[in-house]
Amino acid sequence: MKQGHDRLLQHILARGLARPDAALHWKRATLLNAMYQCGFQEWLRAEVEKFRTQPIIQPAAMSDSAALIRPLFHAGYTAEAQRAVETYKSLRVVVEGMSQHSHSPPLRGWVWVDTVYMVPPGLALAGEEEMAFAEIKAAYTLLRNEHHLLRHIKNTTPLAPEEVYFPQQVWIDGSAWGRGNGWFVAGTVDTLALASRRDPAVEKIFRQVCASLLSYQDAGGMWRATIDDPDTVYESSGTLMIAYALRKGVDLGILGPAYQEAAEKALAAVLCHHFDWTTYTVKDQQGGPMMINVPTRATLEDGCTYGQAFLAMLLNLVWG
Repeated sequence: MKQGHDRLLQHILARGLARPDAALHWKRATLLNAMYQCGFQEWLRAEVEKFRTQPIIQPAAMSDSAALIRPLFHAGYTAEAQRAVETYKSLRVVVEGMSQHSHSPPLRGWVWVDTVYMVPPGLALAGEEEMAFAEIKAAYTLLRNEHHLLRHIKNTTPLAPEEVYFPQQVWIDGSAWGRGNGWFVAGTVDTLALASRRDPAVEKIFRQVCASLLSYQDAGGMWRATIDDPDTVYESSGTLMIAYALRKGVDLGILGPAYQEAAEKALAAVLCHHFDWTTYTVKDQQGGPMMINVPTRATLEDGCTYGQAFLAMLLNLVWG
């Protein structure tokens, strides 16, 4: 049985790895994290070997490039991972308690919810647990709405008109982006799992966000591209990320049985209605990165690395 499970997981991850955009820092890192969690250590080391001697932290993509720190640790390249952590710390710019996502001038002062998945788990592995937990708390403070859902981006620093990358009226509007909420809960639960100690305040935040997400799960098991807007499309990557976080939260003893049921319901919905079993492709994933939340069928794509990676990780959790 395990051999059959492993073959399916390998096909799912290989489908994601075959995409041209899988070379991007954060997309590659998500697949590598899945390889580690699914037990494919030799495959992980072979993939990490391709970039481990290159500069890891890129100022124009600070948080996204920092996502590669975790796979370096998981692959056993501790020295390279620690050097990347020190580089990240030396270049990091903090905005109202949270790391600025990029050093590109047009994005000065912008914080992104994606950072919670890209940065804190790697910091936890490096022993920088206080910084990791502080990042999660700051993201929750800056990006949450009154329903404990997370927006994608917030610009905390007014810019001169000539520096504005996107006009104010077309910045992402503060809506509860599905995949963004997935980044938050998946990054939070992974940080809690990797840290040597638990943080009660972070666990409380995690439970609050998960309780809110549970209340918005569709009767069929899916979450939508905008979590709290029933007129938006079902979206697979966010659904799988959230389901993964719920199931892992149960395994860590943070969440109760209702969350396991919700995670498995979401998994069944994706496998039955949003997965091509002939090509091992997760369908109906929102394209990105998206500065503007346009949650329509026209923005959906198939095979995105996020859905491929989180489907593999969720299956691995369910199979035990």
